[in-house]
Amino acid sequence: MSGRLTHSRGGYLCYMQMSQTRLFIFVEGWSDTFFYSSLAALHCNPGGLRYELATPKALPGSAFGKPALLEFFEFLRKRRGLLTNLGRKKTAVLFCLDKDVDDLRRVLKKSPHVSYTEYCDIENYLFIHGDLAKAGASAAALDIELVRGSIGDPTAWRRSKAHAWKTWATFCLLSQLYDLRGPCTYGQRASLVNTDGFGDDHVPSVNAMLATLRVASGLSARDFGAALSRIVRRVNRIYAAGQWDRVFKGKWYSGWLARDLARVAGTRPINANGLDMRVRDGLVLTLDFNAEWTATLRGRLNTIVAMVS
Repeated sequence: MSGRLTHSRGGYLCYMQMSQTRLFIFVEGWSDTFFYSSLAALHCNPGGLRYELATPKALPGSAFGKPALLEFFEFLRKRRGLLTNLGRKKTAVLFCLDKDVDDLRRVLKKSPHVSYTEYCDIENYLFIHGDLAKAGASAAALDIELVRGSIGDPTAWRRSKAHAWKTWATFCLLSQLYDLRGPCTYGQRASLVNTDGFGDDHVPSVNAMLATLRVASGLSARDFGAALSRIVRRVNRIYAAGQWDRVFKGKWYSGWLARDLARVAGTRPINANGLDMRVRDGLVLTLDFNAEWTATLRGRLNTIVAMVS
């Protein structure tokens, strides 16, 4: 389904109820479709369950992305449209969302009809469970063993990148938890407080950003310092437990890997344009959707499938 096919949320609900589809799976964007369709194909097709994946573009309204899905979820919940039974045909809806840091913000939706990623976003799964060397070598047209030797242990590679941007991740989390408007957002593709974006912490930039965040907070210097200390301690605990992917956005790894691939290529020709996206596309193809890491995601999907089976 493409385009916004109805003029109202109520009209879209009627469309879902009247169609032959029994399970509607909403994902945040087109780039998430293959990931979730791979899960759905394994757990819906064997039973012949008819399902459909849709993005926010199919929904009426002005919101896009995750906000659009959350708005539609609330609409369906109030209208009792998350699970309906019309003419002996049951229809269920599942919203598949990036967790971002909603757990730390305490704004997670408590519903079997909402499935959150375990980490910040889908890309975390790709870099944790995908084959970095294979995807990177394919995206950059490089020798796979050359890339594998450069990356080394994938977990150690991820750890090094997360620690390099620990200050940046802390500032982004601070901005999220205190609703600070400013440049420290998870939507940024490169750090604003590291030398050239990917080097060590640039102390003047760190200090300037702290001043900007304090002004945005409206807090006194003392209260802002206390708030910052609380966030730093929380991030330190998360990192110490090896759970940095809870606050380190998976999309950030793409930029790091693209940069490393360019370095590995050296004088070899390489197409750097869109390399980070090609890496992402390659990684998703290396995932095993039957593996244990999908247990949480499969569990929520299986719960919804059971409702309409």
